[in-house]
Amino acid sequence: MGTEWSPVEREERARVLHVDDNVDFLDVSSAMVARQSDDLEIDTLADPARVTERPATTDVDCVVSDYDVEPIDGLELLRTVRADHRGPTRLVGDRRRERGRRRALRDPVLTWFDR
Repeated sequence: MGTEWSPVEREERARVLHVDDNVDFLDVSSAMVARQSDDLEIDTLADPARVTERPATTDVDCVVSDYDVEPIDGLELLRTVRADHRGPTRLVGDRRRERGRRRALRDPVLTWFDR
């Protein structure tokens, strides 16, 4: 028996912060996510080191990061973000990155997505 999920009623658009140091991938993937729903507002950040400088991380509903970012990996970046951000965090990575995937799956607050 399947579970049916009701859409969440919102008065405003959900704000997503998408972090990736690969600008080409950031642009393409953000556009793909934005096309999935008119209820999403995607803000991008190409310099992961600046994510902790952004007071806006407390004003977003979800933070998404690539695993392979510099100077720290996406898992450490999202752990840092969660100090101020209580919404969901999502990590996107290459399915061949078994070490990163295993590390992410041990974190109960994080969701890993293969690309």
